[in-house]
Amino acid sequence: ERWLSHPNAILLAEDKPRQLRLAKSLGFRVPGTLISNAPRAVEDFVATGTVVGKPLRHALFDDGDEQKVMFTTRLAEVPDGNAVSAAPVIYQEEIRKRIDVRATVVADRVFAAGIHSQETDETAVDWRRGSNPKLKHEILGLPEDVRQACVGFVRGQNLRFGAIDLVLDEEGNYWFLECNPNGQWAWIENRTGLPIASAIVDELEEIARQ
Repeated sequence: ERWLSHPNAILLAEDKPRQLRLAKSLGFRVPGTLISNAPRAVEDFVATGTVVGKPLRHALFDDGDEQKVMFTTRLAEVPDGNAVSAAPVIYQEEIRKRIDVRATVVADRVFAAGIHSQETDETAVDWRRGSNPKLKHEILGLPEDVRQACVGFVRGQNLRFGAIDLVLDEEGNYWFLECNPNGQWAWIENRTGLPIASAIVDELEEIARQ
């Protein structure tokens, strides 16, 4: 069997705690993180500074007949203890952003796009919120150590493709947030002209020759 990324590898790569450990081992900056459903632990963590919450696994959920998305959300106050205990959530130090960065990795090639999420309040915490068609995207050149870490991360998950979400902070540092092992990419190519489809075709042809 020949795959761009094997389905089993994709499934394993969706483990976000594992992602954070791997990213840190590769030298990425990783925000302070708590994964818990213990109310006291969450209360103590939220008290340390500005914190965001996001789902541990899938961001899509069914609400009756409607499917909804759970976006990353800034926590204005300590969540209700009963709500906290219902399920583990990722609580994370909020990094003050200059821009968001989507680094699409195809084998050893990295296509980075800067997403100017701070231009609107709606997209400041999670650039996906609102699906703003006017949100500025631009081609971004990553520092070589960050580029290599992106390639190493995807290889470390036994993948040939990965859509990595990074943050470029106000001091010029790059932070790892997470990786979607089967993430969307066409809109990046449409907005920036980055040749992601061509790179995927090249990799598929290389796989076919093996």
